Amino acid sequence: MEEEIVVLPIEDDDYEEEEEEEPVKKSRRGRPKKKKQVWTTELITNLIELWSGEPSLYIDTQKSKNKDMRTEAIERLRIKMFENGLKITNEEIEKKLHSLKNYYIITSNKVETSKQESEYGVYQPTWAHFESLDFLKDNFTSKALLDNTADDPVIFTEESPVRRKRGRPSKRWLREKDIYEVEDPVEAIPNQQIGDSKSNNLTTDDYFCQMLLSQLKNFESRPKKEYLKLQIQQLVYQTMFADPSVAESDTTNNASQVTMANLNGTTSFVNGH
Repeated sequence: MEEEIVVLPIEDDDYEEEEEEEPVKKSRRGRPKKKKQVWTTELITNLIELWSGEPSLYIDTQKSKNKDMRTEAIERLRIKMFENGLKITNEEIEKKLHSLKNYYIITSNKVETSKQESEYGVYQPTWAHFESLDFLKDNFTSKALLDNTADDPVIFTEESPVRRKRGRPSKRWLREKDIYEVEDPVEAIPNQQIGDSKSNNLTTDDYFCQMLLSQLKNFESRPKKEYLKLQIQQLVYQTMFADPSVAESDTTNNASQVTMANLNGTTSFVNGH
């Protein structure tokens, strides 16, 4: 006689033991990183409009220097911005006002400088908020720049416009660009642009750059090397912004003469004459 097989029910406790336990998530130390607020054009416009209605935040008087008065004004801005859908702290509002004022001063100084050096025409700002900040015009000293300008640059948000110039730039602007933005132009060129001299993709321009790089490395004196690079950059900008009405053939001849004259002057400086 065959034995009867009896299947017993599984107890709940036994089933729970068979369950796979979920891994315990380890909590990270410290507070989670706060997402940076993106200032859209609309938000900045709203803030500027509210700011213009708070004289204590931009008129430089003894009364406006009252800390409590400024704190109350900032709090009013925060509440209004919150009603517009922006959750932000008083500290972040102060930082944004500081940044807006700094950039307005910088742009205003460019306009005034171009009026004095009008060879290339008056600088026309394309920054969307420049005119709406005109209420600041009489409340800062010309040429005065505040500190921490680069902490929160206004124009580098996702929806901010790219700056453009109308007309030809002033000589002063070119000099400043040479000094501050092209301090070391050769070192700033990515290695892959120069590449291997055996590459089939190299052009005559690439070989010329390699030749200049090789010659620059032979200068042990850094001041002389920087002077030479500055002269090269100036020649590039002079050619780039040359009068378009000049015929191409004349431009080529003039460029050759200017190049030789500048290089002769550079050689004299480098040789110490």
